[in-house]
This record gives sequence, structure tokens and C-alpha cells, in this order.
Amino acid sequence: MSFAWPGHRFHPRALHVLAAAGIRFARHGSEPEVPYAVGGGVACEPGADHPLLIPTTGDARPTWTLENLQRAGAMARDGRIAIIQFHGVPDGEHPWVNTPRENFEARMAWLHRGGFKVIALRDLATYIDEKALPTDPLAIMECRKAATAPNPSASPPATAKPRRPVGQALSPPSANCGTPSRLPTEVERVDPNAPYEKSQAFDKRP
Repeated sequence: MSFAWPGHRFHPRALHVLAAAGIRFARHGSEPEVPYAVGGGVACEPGADHPLLIPTTGDARPTWTLENLQRAGAMARDGRIAIIQFHGVPDGEHPWVNTPRENFEARMAWLHRGGFKVIALRDLATYIDEKALPTDPLAIMECRKAATAPNPSASPPATAKPRRPVGQALSPPSANCGTPSRLPTEVERVDPNAPYEKSQAFDKRP
């Protein structure tokens, strides 16, 4: 059984409650690692992330583009798993997270062409040892958060259209927390014609 933390809010003291209820995997949002406004966070790292605190890599919204999906998909490598969140197709009750059907179909077609294996959250059992729990489930989150903190000394590329204040870019990831080599940033641009990158973790499944 899987679970999505309501409103992306979570607390470590609730982990035992989910476990007692038979929840095996639970997804939170992009925060605290990456601000909600970015529209996506980091990839799940089996063995490092707590199975009940799995980060969201891509958070689909009405303004989400193919580039957003490509950015999330590019993180599904080196044993990491990209977690993509679609709220409703369509979602008339919550228009701020609505995904039009034609957009959803286009996103799924891109994943299919790229050779990605799409699974449900419950199927993470194939890749994650649920009994291998980190001593401090928040440690990796704080490490990633520090790695993505704004660096006032860095400037975005001249061709970028940042949503952060001008002159602020994301710092390089820390080598001590296993952060993906490419973190989502507002200033990063993805070439739509670039070769697709398949997930090594997904490819392990028969």
C-alpha cells in the first residue's frame, strides 16, 4: 500500500503511524530540498531515502512543459528513481494542479519513446529494501537542501530566464549526501532534441 502526504506536509513522528497502517511507501513533495515553486525536486535514492519519505522529482501543473519532464527524467540514472506526480487528468476541482488530457498523453508518449519503464509507487518494492531504514530520515534532506541553497556569488547564464532573483543560482551538490549530479534549477534549460537517458534502476526489472 502506498500513500501521498497531504499537501506535501510530513512529520517524522508520523512514520510509525503509517507503518502500523501497512503503508509501505509514501511520497512527499519537492520540499525541503527544492522550493515548491520550481515544480520538481530530486530523485529517490534507494538505500538513502526513507521509504515513507520519498521525494517528488517532477510535480506536474498547468504550466508544466516537456522540458520539466525531461529535467525530471534525466535524474533517473545511476540507480536513482524519478518520481513523477500528476494530480488529475483533468482536475477540475483543483485547477492549479490540473493537467489537460492532451498534455498528459504527450508526456506519456515521450516516456514511451525514451524507453522509460513507468511503475506505480507500490512497485518500488522491487528496488528498495523497506527494512533498510536510515538512522536519521531527515539527514539526506538537509544535505540536499544545503546543496541547492542559492549562491549569491554565482550568476545564471546570460540566456537564462530565471525566476530566482537575478544573481542567484544553485550551488553545486554536496559530495557527502549522494545528491544527483543535475539538480533542478530555474535557470537550467534542456535541449528537447537531446538523447533520452534511461534509468539504470528501471532497466534492472525483467
